[in-house]
Amino acid sequence: MKSAVKALKNAGRNIKLVSKDKQSTLRAMAGELGISCPVSTETEHPVSMVRSSNPEDKLLMLKSLKQKDNVVAFIGGWTMRDAPVLQEADVGITIKTWSTEVTREISDIVLTSGSSFSSLITILESSDQEYRKIQKFIQIQIISNMSALLITAVETVRLGESSLTIFYVLYLNLVLAFLGGLILVVNPQHKELRSNRIGKRKESIITKLMRIKILLQVSYQVIIFLVFHLDREALHVPGVNSMNQDCQKSHDF
Repeated sequence: MKSAVKALKNAGRNIKLVSKDKQSTLRAMAGELGISCPVSTETEHPVSMVRSSNPEDKLLMLKSLKQKDNVVAFIGGWTMRDAPVLQEADVGITIKTWSTEVTREISDIVLTSGSSFSSLITILESSDQEYRKIQKFIQIQIISNMSALLITAVETVRLGESSLTIFYVLYLNLVLAFLGGLILVVNPQHKELRSNRIGKRKESIITKLMRIKILLQVSYQVIIFLVFHLDREALHVPGVNSMNQDCQKSHDF
């Protein structure tokens, strides 16, 4: 369990130890888990350990964290009174041998034993990878559709028609959807829990870096295509200028 706590802390996850036990017992538990923070009876966000707490205190802390736009996971379920906390948490986690049947039913993840905490790292690694795959898929789709839209708009205004017909656009989306699907199902050989900034509850899946990449890629594709298509005569591309209009559209696509 200590190694799991260390891995979570290194990955930037904030861990809070909330217990009904007294200060001395709580400090001993924290020492075993590798948590070294001041003990407090308050439920403010900076607090990492809370002693002499009841389920109502846990629920209050959890709601407070969620109100501050945090995604919260709760490990508990030792008694029935933990049920509201498990339901309120974004991810409710119980341990099979240390929880009641009711709390296990309403929890999202059930660990087989107290020694199974290392499996939480595997879950976080997998979820982190899946989230990044979805981001890549969204980025590819946005780039292709924005490029097609801008190219069609400029060509229509300039030439009165577009070389990208609805058939070409649908075909492009079909190919990209297939390739994007491969991104979602392929598992990386090396998984690791990255030590990065934790996203907030209401944070957009399209990050600032993704917006910059999308803007650069769309600009590059639109400029290259329009220069090649609208100024074909000036470029003197062998064999292309002599094509008929339908062949030129297929070649441009």
